[in-house]
Amino acid sequence: MTAPGSAPSPSLYRARCLSASSLGALISPAAYDAVIYTMGNSPHHHDTLQLAADFPGWLWLHDIVLGHAPPIGKTDPTSGRPAGILEYLATGARGLIVHSGHAAQLLRENLPADFALPPVSIVPLAFPDVAPGVVADRFQPPWIIAHFGHVNAFKLADQLVRAFAALPPRDHRLVFVGHVDDNILAELRQLAAGLGVAERITYTGRMPRAAFDAWLNRAQIAVQMRSRSHGESSAAINSLLAAGTPVITNIAAAADWPCEVTARVSAAPDVAELSGAISKFLAPAALARQSAAALQFAAGNSYEKVAARILEIVAGPATPRLHFTPRAN
Repeated sequence: MTAPGSAPSPSLYRARCLSASSLGALISPAAYDAVIYTMGNSPHHHDTLQLAADFPGWLWLHDIVLGHAPPIGKTDPTSGRPAGILEYLATGARGLIVHSGHAAQLLRENLPADFALPPVSIVPLAFPDVAPGVVADRFQPPWIIAHFGHVNAFKLADQLVRAFAALPPRDHRLVFVGHVDDNILAELRQLAAGLGVAERITYTGRMPRAAFDAWLNRAQIAVQMRSRSHGESSAAINSLLAAGTPVITNIAAAADWPCEVTARVSAAPDVAELSGAISKFLAPAALARQSAAALQFAAGNSYEKVAARILEIVAGPATPRLHFTPRAN
């Protein structure tokens, strides 16, 4: 890669992968038929946000509420925090792409009522390649109930521990696969001890990808919940469904999916609702049916198929070749 500020080599223009900082500095965005900015609610996307403001293109949003946005565009004079960042980026954008109907609704709610939205397309978050086959005897007791991914204050892990403790006393196990924030971990251990289930709960901590994948194929039920939404989908749920692991969830994005793909609980399930949903799953036939539906749905929304859909959107008849006039902030 050519060092920043240096003259690009001829091969740079033929490269398939370039640093985002090359856009505008080394490569003219007008050299492309379309520029798509993929971004979410992360400090790692700060540079992308600035580029999207300088060279408007397609915004592919993982999150709608951009709480980590840097202070470009407008600033709230009272708090000094970014104000109207989504409106600022969407103005002049060729189109917006979101993962779910819930995200599209949240987009509308987070923009002024009189804002003229560019075209909005809904494309689900892509699923990994599906598992080649599910072991026939996988869905047999003793049951392993799991949560996958980073556990923070919004993942309702305490409610999952309470629901687990409310199940009939058998040899079920609950496993938190992935990192648990230190303060949450201490609270969960104290709660589990008080409920008498501490010895049946495992916290794996961070692990290599191969070990994480092994748990995907070992768990028989996954419970993935959130107490709030920024419009995001869940990569953990997609990985679970592609592994044929049945999922119980309350995330809003799953409402777009066929009812047999996941088991849905309410936005704020109480212990009775959540333990009841888990209990209904503790049967080999029910788990096998859910697993088959998950694999079929994941195969229909693979990376290849999602990429083809994105190309259809940006190469549509209403998208002529780009002509850029970078705008000032």
